Amino acid sequence: MLPRGWGGGKSSHTLIILIYKLTILILAAMIIVNRKEVPIINSYSVPDKCPVCGHELLINKLSCSHCATKIEGEFSTCKFCRLPDEQREFIEVFIKCRGSIKEVERELGISYPTVRSRLDSVLTALGYKVAEGETGARVRATEVLAALERGEISAAEAAQRLKKGEG
Repeated sequence: MLPRGWGGGKSSHTLIILIYKLTILILAAMIIVNRKEVPIINSYSVPDKCPVCGHELLINKLSCSHCATKIEGEFSTCKFCRLPDEQREFIEVFIKCRGSIKEVERELGISYPTVRSRLDSVLTALGYKVAEGETGARVRATEVLAALERGEISAAEAAQRLKKGEG
C-alpha cells in the first residue's frame, strides 16, 4: 500500500522523480565502488592561463585514476602543455613523420611553406629564436614557385619577386 498522498496526480509525479533521483544515486555509488572498471570519459585540456588576470595557472592536486591516490602541491605544466591544441597536434604529426617536412605536407595536406611556418610558430611559442636568414629566403622562394605553379602569378612576376627576395 502506498503512503497517504501518493495515490495519483501530482504525488505520483513526485514519486517518479524520487525514484529517478535514487536510481542516479545508486549508479553514482556503483561508479565510485567500481572505479577501476568505469573509465572517465570527460577529459579536458588543462588551461594554462588564469581567466581573470591572465597569469600562469599552477596545478595544485593530482590524483591516480586507478587507486585514487591524491597528491597536493604546486606543479607547473610543461612547455608543450601550454601550446594551443592546434600546435600540439602539429607537433604530434611532425614527430609521427620523424621530422620529414615532405611527410608532414602529405599527412596534413598543406604546402612546404605552411609546414615551415607552423614549425617556426611552434618554435617561437616554445621560446626559441627562429632565424629568418637563409631558411626564410628558401621558404619565400618556395612560396613564389608554388604560386607560379598554381597559376596565381605569371613567370615574369615570379622572376621579379625572386630577384627582390619577396615571398
